[in-house]
Amino acid sequence: MSTTSQPRLDKTTLGLFGIIVGMTALTCWDQWNIWSTKNDYTFGYLVPFFSAYVLYERWDELYA
Repeated sequence: MSTTSQPRLDKTTLGLFGIIVGMTALTCWDQWNIWSTKNDYTFGYLVPFFSAYVLYERWDELYA
């Protein structure tokens, strides 16, 4: 029986991930007013989702 363990993330990596998520949420919250009031920027709601999708699709290239 072989036991393979998954690599674990250290506390620094998790902390940096938390900071990035927090800053992204803060930016989206800040831009919400512009996205909802100016017709030229109504696509702004899609930007975080599109960015997350691109990051997910290119994760192997970025991680290498």
